[in-house]
Amino acid sequence: MNRSADFIRAHMAVLVATDFFTVEVLTLTGLITYDVLFFIHLESRRICLAGVTRHPDQEWMEQMARNVTMEDFGFLINRRYLLHDRDSKYCSSFRQIIEAGSVKPLALPPRSPNLNAYAERWLRSVKEECLAKLILLGEGSLRARCATTKPTTTTLHNAHLAMSLKSWCWTSAG
Repeated sequence: MNRSADFIRAHMAVLVATDFFTVEVLTLTGLITYDVLFFIHLESRRICLAGVTRHPDQEWMEQMARNVTMEDFGFLINRRYLLHDRDSKYCSSFRQIIEAGSVKPLALPPRSPNLNAYAERWLRSVKEECLAKLILLGEGSLRARCATTKPTTTTLHNAHLAMSLKSWCWTSAG
């Protein structure tokens, strides 16, 4: 009996996972790596790309936490738990702001990517279906792509993938 898997199955409606992925952007000075913070509601597979930055420092993470816990339209409204890995980017002030929004942050055990399988699977899909087919020129193209583009489900080969990508929530790309 897997207690973690049982917990996730029992709380799908109120669980959100979060993670980062990196995107390399070609600029006049060479390749620059950007971090993209995303959230995924486990039951609906709805995605929120919360922000894009070269340096996800404490101040930026605090602002992202405030954005997703906003009272009227934050992505974490009516959610109870936020799963995240042990990356130091999820600083204590980020977790405190999330908790102040009535969401309990749950740090996953070390070296346990299977416990964040929904986020990892979506991330793999984005990399294979979207990012592997793009050359982003400059920071502006990355921000514009994050702000306006959705993959179409007609181009997807996997029905599960189509379900997970059908609803994207685009918030601040700042």
